[in-house]
Amino acid sequence: LFQPQTLDDPEFLNEMEILSPDYFLVVAFKILPDLLLDIPQKGSINLHASLLPHYRGAAPIQRAIMNGEIETGLTTFIIRKSVDTGSILMQVIAPIADSDTFGTLSKKMSIKGANLLLETLHRLKNNSLSPKEQDHSHATSAPKIKENDSCIKWSQPAEKIHNQIRGLAPKPGAFTYFNGMRLKILRSSVNYFNEKHNPGLVIFCDKKLLIIQTGDGHIELNTIQREGKKTMETPDFLNGIDINIGDMFGK
Repeated sequence: LFQPQTLDDPEFLNEMEILSPDYFLVVAFKILPDLLLDIPQKGSINLHASLLPHYRGAAPIQRAIMNGEIETGLTTFIIRKSVDTGSILMQVIAPIADSDTFGTLSKKMSIKGANLLLETLHRLKNNSLSPKEQDHSHATSAPKIKENDSCIKWSQPAEKIHNQIRGLAPKPGAFTYFNGMRLKILRSSVNYFNEKHNPGLVIFCDKKLLIIQTGDGHIELNTIQREGKKTMETPDFLNGIDINIGDMFGK
């Protein structure tokens, strides 16, 4: 086990050169420096959680769910200096269920990814893989999630907000405000009633249900977490807070 302070540490690089590896396998790791990438005799292979060239970047699973995709996938590819642009070795599709969140889909994809990586190595060993260049004209990006990505804007369509909540659960969590309190919304469902109010308005609230107006419909909040508190289902959350029809969510 090597745990260098930096990846360009001379002692660490020397140890890697002595090992003389055929390949480096990279999964969910930062960008490798050129000095390290030059060491493997046959190259470095990355496992990326999308069907490249789609969703290049740091947050492919989150962005796919947030964009309402019904499927994504995994790709093994040869690492180049430009991020996520190398020649494709193998790909596998991963369906996205309506109920999937970032957390649940990540778990399913981790199993698929491990199998794909092993299959890629097996086929490379047998010389039965032909790397394929990406079609860069079809490239899309999946930039790192920032705070603004997590803030719920109630004027947006209900489906978009729902997908935002799914794509950011359980971490970092989509959030909103109520009476100055920051609330993470970790599970929701979409409803459409025959009424229209200002976005963010509480249109229904009893001991079990909490429904908020959006730009084109309504969101039922199912799982909520107050800042610094444990996650609660809505009935438990409503037991400890005073929320009424006509109250407003959002800054």
